[in-house]
Amino acid sequence: MNLTLNPAAQLAYLVPRNGKVFLDIGYKGLLKAAQDSGAIRMGKAELVYTNDRFELTDCLSKPPVHEFDPFASKRDRGEKRGVYCTLKVNDTDWYTEYMSMEELEKVRNCSPSKNSKYSPWNTFREQMERKTVIKRAFNYIKGTDQTTKMVKYLNENGEGIEIKNN
Repeated sequence: MNLTLNPAAQLAYLVPRNGKVFLDIGYKGLLKAAQDSGAIRMGKAELVYTNDRFELTDCLSKPPVHEFDPFASKRDRGEKRGVYCTLKVNDTDWYTEYMSMEELEKVRNCSPSKNSKYSPWNTFREQMERKTVIKRAFNYIKGTDQTTKMVKYLNENGEGIEIKNN
């Protein structure tokens, strides 16, 4: 998959779960793979809070307007409202996908590890919310074999891919 396990890069991780080790692809890994394969020019996923200014634009011609103080505390930014992913798919076109907290909670509730104290949904919730909206956005853009395989593996194996001992 051409992703490093270097924790500084935050692209992919080896995660112990149920006595096995899983390869988990992070949201940054999904975006990097899509960029490297040429499926997108660039992309990002951001959380939106009640005190942020968020304005959805024409999702295909420009990214949304999202203004916030990146140095403000989460308490000062207010309650979390949702997450969005915006992808620049070519020189002129953008695609934006967004999910409310209610939609994210439905996805979290489908996770087989949701009740584990070590679940990524409990230990790295914001990263999982970003990853969820990115995976959904990838359904609407022309993917490549690599990005399609990555999302398929993640969907079929919960939050990771089981590494089998041969």
